[in-house]
Amino acid sequence: MALGLSEGLRVGVVGAGPAGAAFAGALLAAARAFGRRIEVFLYDGGRERAVVPPALLDSDTRCRLASLGAVLPLRPTAVEVRGVLVHAGGRSALLETPAGGLWILDSPELPGERIVKKVLLDAAVLRGARLKMARVDAVERLDDEWVLRARGSSETFGLVAGAFGPDSRLAGSWQQGRFRPPPRLLGSHARIAWHGRDDLLRLCLAPTPEVDALVVVPCGAGAYVLAIGEDVEPAHLAAALAALVRDRALPGGLRIQRAERVALAAGATKRFADGASVTLGSAAFGNLLDPGLLPALVSATRSANAVLELGESGRLQHRLGVTELDLAAHARRQPRILHWARKAGARAPEALSGLVAHAKMPVTGYSILGMPLLPSGAVLSTMRWAAFKSGLEHAFAPALVTAPEPVAPSPLVYVVDDDPDTRAMLVEFLRARGSSAKAFDDELSLLEAAARERPGAILLDVVLRWVDGLSLCRALRNHPATRSARLISMSNLSRRADREAAIAAGADAFLAKPIDFDELDKLLVDLPKRREGEATGGERQILTR
Repeated sequence: MALGLSEGLRVGVVGAGPAGAAFAGALLAAARAFGRRIEVFLYDGGRERAVVPPALLDSDTRCRLASLGAVLPLRPTAVEVRGVLVHAGGRSALLETPAGGLWILDSPELPGERIVKKVLLDAAVLRGARLKMARVDAVERLDDEWVLRARGSSETFGLVAGAFGPDSRLAGSWQQGRFRPPPRLLGSHARIAWHGRDDLLRLCLAPTPEVDALVVVPCGAGAYVLAIGEDVEPAHLAAALAALVRDRALPGGLRIQRAERVALAAGATKRFADGASVTLGSAAFGNLLDPGLLPALVSATRSANAVLELGESGRLQHRLGVTELDLAAHARRQPRILHWARKAGARAPEALSGLVAHAKMPVTGYSILGMPLLPSGAVLSTMRWAAFKSGLEHAFAPALVTAPEPVAPSPLVYVVDDDPDTRAMLVEFLRARGSSAKAFDDELSLLEAAARERPGAILLDVVLRWVDGLSLCRALRNHPATRSARLISMSNLSRRADREAAIAAGADAFLAKPIDFDELDKLLVDLPKRREGEATGGERQILTR
């Protein structure tokens, strides 16, 4: 089948994010330049996320956006980045960015990624793209054409482009099932509030055992936070933030505004095209340490150029496979960078600082966090060497055996519940029985406080705003500041399965709501005795009502 920009070619783009909109705009611009008439349909039916990231714009990204007719106003909403602060193992290093080289676009009314999507869509529609607000349910091959089914209707196309996310259910049937999506991680991201403004990006390596990296992108009076790891839940993100506040790598007084889990592509596919279909953006590759737009824009424009230049659809896969080699290599290096960075530990910040200091000339290729002097290949080599030196230090360092720190009983009780009436009632009861009590309505403020003052007991509601209370219970049981505290789980659900789930998550006891205060008083009296029994080898007992 002949492709190229043949007269009357109909193109369907599944996904109207930055990559899909950029591909549509670039294809229509090329068609106009060659005097060809084509039709491009953009399907925008993806699920709206609760957390939307800002846009990270380096100079290359801004140039590519301008070439697509998408000019972004940087002032007054954008923040010019002064540098990247790398933190690991209690050490930090500041990597300064070139003046005017990196901006963060965001606003309270419209997150940065949506701003970029809007200007790219406006530019594509101005060039003739047709926007369909419908979710694509299926993509099927029929003879020499593709059929897109959405909302009970169907359209036929000579070429289809996949610009869906890494968690799309279409990935399994894309290209008639021959497409293999990139490897995926389940991380978490959040919007947090803090006092004042900031102009530093932060890359925190291995802040907790569960989190491989925490990327903090400032925007206005808050920040966007991405926690990367094998299976990172919002509770792990909150624990990592609290640990960094404790280490003074982040300012205090943080508050989670919105949080959710997010699917992250952690590598690249080997099949960028198949017949008359192309795959681009996060559907084809994912860059864990590069939340910028440049790789997505490069992929979109390269795919459009390949369609323009090639006359036979069978050559698309070969052409795109060759041109996307650097993008794929960049994406595949980043999980390996995180692996070696964890092994490098406290040596990682110094190693990255040395890499930037010894750069003799501008480095071409894709960067990390928009830093032009941090190409992924050089970072991977640097992290391997730092990990090797760190391993030698540990191998020859004298072994220090320390006795476990005794945990003194504490009368302080923390109450975590998002219902203000329940919090007030529990605090009043605890203070009446002679206990010190502090109440929290979210998990981050709890963990931040626990890093400063360890509690003796924590009353924890199962249903919280941003995280599952059971996930938070597991995080508290593993957190250094709270692992020795008595955890009492509370819930309106009191089925046997609910009780067993709370105990399996690490709770010492379970209380059904409405709270029986006599039972709560017994638990607070009996649990210190149980702790003493554990210290002397006594058998663990679970107290539930």
